[in-house]
Amino acid sequence: MRTFIATVAACFVIVTGCRKPGEAARAAQEHDTAETKGRHVDIESDDGSTSHIRAAENGLTFSGKDKDGSTGSMTFGAGAKVPDGFPIAVISGLEVMTSSSSSDPQGQKTQLVMATGRKRHADVVTFYEAELKKLGLQNVQRSDASSSGDQTTLLLSDDGRGRSASLQISTLADGQSTVTLSVSGF
Repeated sequence: MRTFIATVAACFVIVTGCRKPGEAARAAQEHDTAETKGRHVDIESDDGSTSHIRAAENGLTFSGKDKDGSTGSMTFGAGAKVPDGFPIAVISGLEVMTSSSSSDPQGQKTQLVMATGRKRHADVVTFYEAELKKLGLQNVQRSDASSSGDQTTLLLSDDGRGRSASLQISTLADGQSTVTLSVSGF
């Protein structure tokens, strides 16, 4: 539960644009409007920034827009879906559990997807190495580690033109895999 509370607090800090955890509570108190409707909260600050928190049976979503026009959203739980425009497929058999998308005022996007399920580690790594190459990310750097039957592979790549991807593929000895995919510039 402490991890969940810390995660929620960190997301609130990210969405509201605060740089220090203590600023989030003060910022919430200083906002012009904070409205609670059932299972969601909408906050509008005096500088024009907005934050929204939505709770549903299958997940929790945070979203917001900063005064400079930067936007962001993050969803946790079974209700998470691959963000619009995400350039990498999620391998079949894995369920998306977390997703986020943000863009700066110029439209530069950064997106993240975390998915879990039971898949062979080697199959997942092979699939994502091919996905990176399909995107034109030929410069794939790979790092492997294993301990007590658990395996982790990191794949980092870019195209030299501002597009990049990083993937962490972790598989526990019991066969449970978690894939975290992060892309920028697509």
